[in-house]
Amino acid sequence: MKKLIIVFLSFVLILTISACGYGNNDANKTSSENPGMSGASGEKQPKMTKDKAYEIGEYAKTEHYEVAIVKVTKPTEWVFEPEEGKEYVAVEISVKNISDEDGSVGQSDFQYVGEDGKLHGRYPNTYSGFGVEPATFGAEDLAIGESFNGTIVYLLPKSINEVELWYREGWTATPDAIFKFSK
Repeated sequence: MKKLIIVFLSFVLILTISACGYGNNDANKTSSENPGMSGASGEKQPKMTKDKAYEIGEYAKTEHYEVAIVKVTKPTEWVFEPEEGKEYVAVEISVKNISDEDGSVGQSDFQYVGEDGKLHGRYPNTYSGFGVEPATFGAEDLAIGESFNGTIVYLLPKSINEVELWYREGWTATPDAIFKFSK
């Protein structure tokens, strides 16, 4: 009986390991290794935006939301000095839930493409301490038809003049909307 149990548990272990996909195939690559690249051409291909880069004030329509960058400013108040060679940039976003179910939006849904070609999120300490309106936020629940405006503060290299900001509903490899603006 003990041998039968050991054989059965070994079989379950083998199935578990093989089901986890342990290996080095393309499906296991993270989006930060090759953000937004898809298709044979290797070009960035947003899901719903038809390859359009939206500017300040333009609304992108995704499957669940209408999203826009309302304005971009540089905060004049902060708790922590920006690192040398970098500056704070405050991005006011507007999101409207156009789906038929409640949803939520978080600051981590918005990431910029850095000089290294990788996606970067907001500055870690941006929940308070910046003199920006509307206030900074972490996440916001949105009922059907509800709108929300909030600010996300990024610590950007001063050498980046044109910013490419991605909005992604969840952690997908391609953006649902791409925004471009000058800081």
